[in-house]
Amino acid sequence: MRGKFLSGITFFFALNILIKPIWVFGIDMVVQNRVGADVYGSYFALLNITLMFAILLDLGINMSNTRNVAGDASTIKSYFPSLFFLRIILLILFSLVVGAVGILLGYNRYMLSLLGWMVINQFLLSSILFIRSYVGGLQWFNWDAFLSVADKLLVIVILGIMLYFSDAAFIIEYLIGGQTVAYALALIIGVGILRNQLTSMHWTFDRSRIWEKLQQAIPYATLILVMGLYTRLDGVMIERMKGGEASGIYAGAFRLLDIAIQIGVLYSFVLIPVFTKRLQSKQLYGGLMRSSFNLLLSVSLSAAVAVVVFHQELVAFFYHHATPGMGMSLAILMATLPAFYMGYLFGSALTAGGKTTILNRIALGGLALNFTLNIALIYLYAEVGAAIATATTQWSAALLQMWAAKRVFNIRIHRKQWNALLVMIALQFAVYISLNAALDWPWALCVGGLFSMASPFALKLVDIKRLKSIRS
Repeated sequence: MRGKFLSGITFFFALNILIKPIWVFGIDMVVQNRVGADVYGSYFALLNITLMFAILLDLGINMSNTRNVAGDASTIKSYFPSLFFLRIILLILFSLVVGAVGILLGYNRYMLSLLGWMVINQFLLSSILFIRSYVGGLQWFNWDAFLSVADKLLVIVILGIMLYFSDAAFIIEYLIGGQTVAYALALIIGVGILRNQLTSMHWTFDRSRIWEKLQQAIPYATLILVMGLYTRLDGVMIERMKGGEASGIYAGAFRLLDIAIQIGVLYSFVLIPVFTKRLQSKQLYGGLMRSSFNLLLSVSLSAAVAVVVFHQELVAFFYHHATPGMGMSLAILMATLPAFYMGYLFGSALTAGGKTTILNRIALGGLALNFTLNIALIYLYAEVGAAIATATTQWSAALLQMWAAKRVFNIRIHRKQWNALLVMIALQFAVYISLNAALDWPWALCVGGLFSMASPFALKLVDIKRLKSIRS
């Protein structure tokens, strides 16, 4: 079983690392260049509204499903019908909340119609995750890995044909409609994978079982809701306060941060069950935490240094409508990447330990801080102000989570680790700046990148042998 798990995890990482960058750079970024910053910025704001409240379609039930099915596969037939009906109820709730927010924010009929289609898309995405919770619980790891990218793969094919093999003008409705078709097809594939498990079921609505699930899920759902609000709030506020073009410029910078974040997301996917297992067996995981800290901070700081040095060159390379404000926003946002990674690391430890109350308090504080900063800074500095608000909020939350993990689990990050990271940053900055003065920037970035990849090993920040403890 261990070999099967490792094979599935490897397949999961490989597919996500291969497919998602193609979606980001080959499709999503190209769409923004085709439709322009103004149109894409309005779409980005609507997308963020649906993402902020997406947890209402799940309420943390998927995580509970995976655990229950892993323990007893027969729970599929006993719980699936009731949860199916619950999802319909949650869709109605989600639609009402998102629709009300759209109306309160003053969107016109056209924008509300786009928002309506995006509600459907979010429901389809959530339904794919619902199916995946059963596939993962059955420990069909390779199928789960495939379903994790199936929707993006289908979108790439559908929109790729429109973007690269058609001379017709591309409009934002094609992006939304293409996603609807792709998500629906991915959901059908997921149901097909589970078809033998879904036969001979009694389609009844068991309120007691639903209530039991909701009670288990509410603490986690609250945390995800609040974190979703303060992570995605800026994209909505900047569009409402400064217009679609400013939102589009911010979206262009945020996209590059978003893809860099995915490594931390995938790593946390592995860490949570490892931390949970060690807590259950009463094993300490200070050594694992320190090794993971060194790895994640080495990767994120190295990426941040490279982007900070070449921020204007990068946005000019990727976007037709690049501006100095987009470059500055990118530099500030990428300086936030280590905070995101720290949050995934220490948040995973606290989640595994059931410390959701602590995480909820930090998240509520982050929401209040983010909203207050956005009001002031977007008004003064537009997209750059939104980036500053994001950076301040994420670093504050990450440091609080690190402090909480230290208090709860007595985890210590040694001073020599901090010193080594500071030396690494200084060396990388010096190398990039020196190379940039002597070479064209693409060559300076590539050669400096090789140095950056080697420096964590040279400074003994990353030790492959110690990282192998994750598998045990």
